[in-house]
Amino acid sequence: LIIKSFIKTKSNKQLVIVGDVTYNDKYATQIKNINDPRLIFTGYVKDKSDLSALYKNCYCYIHGHEFGGTNPTMINAMSINCKIIALNTVFTKEMLSNYNCLFFEKNQESLMLSIEIIEKEPAKNDYSLEKRFNWDVIASDYLKLFNSQFN
Repeated sequence: LIIKSFIKTKSNKQLVIVGDVTYNDKYATQIKNINDPRLIFTGYVKDKSDLSALYKNCYCYIHGHEFGGTNPTMINAMSINCKIIALNTVFTKEMLSNYNCLFFEKNQESLMLSIEIIEKEPAKNDYSLEKRFNWDVIASDYLKLFNSQFN
């Protein structure tokens, strides 16, 4: 969805896809054979400094995961205040509360619109990850939840 949506935009940016599969996969091969000069497939990036450099130099991080909780790749993007476009899920909404980002629905039109909008926004976020993800905040949130269940 992300690749198909991106190549339909008029963006002059490049879409860098980090990761791969370790086995021979027909779908992965099809994706890697899409002919668009704006697509870059890095394969696995294991070196943390190389990965950090990708985050620090990206224009925007697009997060398309549908399932899960606190995602490490999202934490990395947030930690350096990347612009973020994220699939609209309960998990990402909770994780990105108070973070200036865009959410897209699971369709090409929604993501294409988000890409066009975010390319017009010049500034990155001014966000403190430590204020959102620390033990005092987490304990306070749990206490609120427990109290709401028993009051």
